[in-house]
Amino acid sequence: MIVNAQVADDVLFIFRELFMRKYQIRQMHLIDYHHEAAFYRK
Repeated sequence: MIVNAQVADDVLFIFRELFMRKYQIRQMHLIDYHHEAAFYRK
């Protein structure tokens, strides 16, 4: 995962919280996945 350095600590904190609470992330996609989906909707 790539995030702006200014928010990296916040993102890390959020994912640690999710992990500790055993929150299940079902899917994560690369940004290309969303761009391709938007391209095909046109």
